[in-house]
Amino acid sequence: MKLSTIGSIVNGIELSALFSVLLVAGSSQAFAQVPVPLINSVFPPGAQAGTTVEVAIDGVFLEGASDLILSDPALGVRCEAIPDELSPGYTTRFRLTIPAGASPGTYDLFARCRLGLSAPRPFVIGSGREVIEPEGNNSRERAHLLQPETVVNGTASENSNDFYRIDAKAGQRFVITCRAENLDSRMDATLILCDKEGNEIDRDRNNRNRNAVVSLNAPRDGSYFLRVADFTYGGGNSYPYRLSLTTAPHLEFVFPPAGKPGSTGSFTLYGYNLPGSDPARKILSGNRLLETKEVQ
Repeated sequence: MKLSTIGSIVNGIELSALFSVLLVAGSSQAFAQVPVPLINSVFPPGAQAGTTVEVAIDGVFLEGASDLILSDPALGVRCEAIPDELSPGYTTRFRLTIPAGASPGTYDLFARCRLGLSAPRPFVIGSGREVIEPEGNNSRERAHLLQPETVVNGTASENSNDFYRIDAKAGQRFVITCRAENLDSRMDATLILCDKEGNEIDRDRNNRNRNAVVSLNAPRDGSYFLRVADFTYGGGNSYPYRLSLTTAPHLEFVFPPAGKPGSTGSFTLYGYNLPGSDPARKILSGNRLLETKEVQ
């Protein structure tokens, strides 16, 4: 037999063996890639401690979901699945009971599914009153009344604004905050605050993060209107937000951001509604006009 023929046979055997190894490796990898349950949205994205709330989830590979779990078992949150008669094997609604003593904060929420635990989504436990955004508040005429010290759990509407009304007395000061980034929301929160005549008072849009903050120092008695939207006017289940109105101070940052224990130093506070701040000393940080205050 010629050497060239022997070489061809050897090369053929080597290629066949290599093909077999690759086939086995590929089959093993295919079997190892089990789908991972994924939650794309949770609504509402938060609730008040001491209440029971119905939570809806949306995602992929959530078949057989039986329970929602928060990352801190010490909270003592209880969960009850709400069966769906149309899809008995695909539960997407749950009833969460949050104890009154649960510590406020942002926690990871998981769904227990047939394929295991899902990837987490943020869920906020608050200490104050919480409500759900009403349907149809997409015009100023149907603006929802925003109450002080209340959180509204809402969803950005595609190609439109959500409208809210604030009733204030002359001299009242409020801080309005829209949280989206903290929720892993796709929303780039935009807030525009106007008086009854439509004159713009404050705005926050396309800032360094996807949250937004505006302030109101009411020049006179009356109603003021707030427009809430995504910066690019996206919307849907993946665009949740938490909107709050408060009379409390709101701190953006402090400089210098650190101090030596046991020492006394001068620090500058930057934020909104800071007691004793000088209105003439506001500074522009990003797109936000912030009050400043020197403290020891």
